[in-house]
Order: sequence, then C-alpha cells, then structure tokens
Amino acid sequence: MKTRSRRAIIPFWLLLVAAAWAAGYSVAAWRNAQIAGERITNTDIPPDRMIPENQERPASPDAPSVAIPASQDRTSPGSQGYPRVAIIVDDMGSSMRVARDLAAVPLPLTWAVIPGQPRTEDVAAFAREKEIPMLIHMPMEPVGDGYDKNFLIGVKSSDDIVREEVRRVFLLYPWAIGMNNHMGSRATADRDTMRSLMKAVKTAGKIFVDSKTTALSVAVEEAREAGVPALASSVFLDHESTPEYMATQRERMFRLARKHGRVVAIIHPRPKSLELLRRLAETPFGDVRFVTLPELIYNGNEPMRRLAP
Repeated sequence: MKTRSRRAIIPFWLLLVAAAWAAGYSVAAWRNAQIAGERITNTDIPPDRMIPENQERPASPDAPSVAIPASQDRTSPGSQGYPRVAIIVDDMGSSMRVARDLAAVPLPLTWAVIPGQPRTEDVAAFAREKEIPMLIHMPMEPVGDGYDKNFLIGVKSSDDIVREEVRRVFLLYPWAIGMNNHMGSRATADRDTMRSLMKAVKTAGKIFVDSKTTALSVAVEEAREAGVPALASSVFLDHESTPEYMATQRERMFRLARKHGRVVAIIHPRPKSLELLRRLAETPFGDVRFVTLPELIYNGNEPMRRLAP
C-alpha cells in the first residue's frame, strides 16, 4: 500500500512543477510582448517612411466639392459670401512628432487617421485633446495588384463585415466626426459596397468624405441616398512634392473655392507639405477663409458634439 501511494504522489508533484513552470513562462511571455509593444508605441516612423496615399492618382474634376442633404445645408452670417477652404491631412497615425508639428500650424485643419498604425492611438487622443476634428481614414480596396492588401473594406466584403468594421472604428474613436477613404479606387466605384458603407455610416451618425481616388466613384451618390452628409475632395495639394506642382494645386484650390464657394483639399504629413501649410497660414489670401470640415458642412452653426459624442 505504501509503495503504491508513493507512486501516486510522484506524478502529482510532477504536475505541480509543470504547472508552475508554465505559469512562469506565460507571465514572462506576456511581459516581453508588453515591452515590445511599448517599444513600438514609443517609436516614431520618419515622414519619408509613412504609408503613402499617392500610389493612386487622384481624380479631381472641377466640380463642387460638397453634396449635402438639403436639411443639413445652412448658412452662417459669419461666413456668408466668403469662399471657404477645408484642408484634410491624410495618412495620420505614424508619428507623434509630425502630429505636434501640424498642431502648431495656425491654420484650421482636419486630420484623417489610419486605424492600426504605430501611433494611431496617441495621434487620435492628441487630436481630441487639441480639439482638432478627426476622420477615420479607412483603408479600402484599390484597383491594381501593386498596392497594400491590408484594406478593411473591399468589393467582396459582406454587409455584415462592412457594418462591423464601421461600428468597430467608431467605437474605438467615438470623437471622430466621420470617415474618408484611404486608397479605395475599386471600393468607392462599386455601388453595392458604397451602399453598405453609407448605411453603416448613417447608423453611426457620421459624415463621409470621398477622397476621389477615381473619377468612377459613386460614394457621394450613395451617401446622398442614405442621408449621410457627404463631401468630395477636389484638390490633392501634394500628389507630387515639387514646388511647381504644389503651387499650381494651391492656386487651383483657391480658384475652385471662389468658383463654387467652398472646396475640400487633401494634403499629407510630409516635410514639404508642412512647409506649404505654414506658408498658407502666414499669407493673407484676400476673400478666402480656411475652415475645418464641420464648419464647411454646417457653416459654423453646429457644434462638433452634433457629429460625435
């Protein structure tokens, strides 16, 4: 009996030792992962290594940039009669240093932050702290094979997937005023995909901005059908980083603003683009007024809490 009891006790102790070792290994692994995550979080990606958006050539026809349901289109006495320009800074989320530099520019801007970037959480929280309007820069499927395939919304995405992706990003960043597309030349041209997307955006109570990476986009049409306040960009200020190109696009931005009364332009967090924004802030342009995206849509009559909790 004693021999049998001892034999039974030995496996029991072996199990205890194995369990203790496994627990210690799990804690160590968790801590190593945490440390690695902290290293990533605390590292800025240089501007020249940020995810580029200019892989897709912008489609920016000379057309009004805003398509807003009539019930939403109000006029503010303070802005009536002045051409207005809203500039969106796309591709935010890779660098806190760039975010701080942009926040220091005395110019009304709206940031578009890509989900899942190394500093997305920090940049989004910083935008909220500084009361800078923020869009979710949602990765969408582009045309062609030479692009990043890590998009969240594509032409094969089911209604449930689209709805869940939209719900998830606004749950993470409820202060975001809306969404615009990162890439997306295939997705925004697909009517079924845009119909599903706009239903989800409408449910979230947000706005949508079409980055116009394709002239075939139906995003604004579907937004109008769904009752979503929607805008389309008309100018990419820095698709090319040469001084000549950016100067031409700057003048085009002003011309369209004076022609249509308001215009949306897109720029990116790059050194030369930051220089352009600083020059715009320092130089008077007569009748043109720079505004944020909510001010452009609601003409200054609606507080941001109308768009985000």
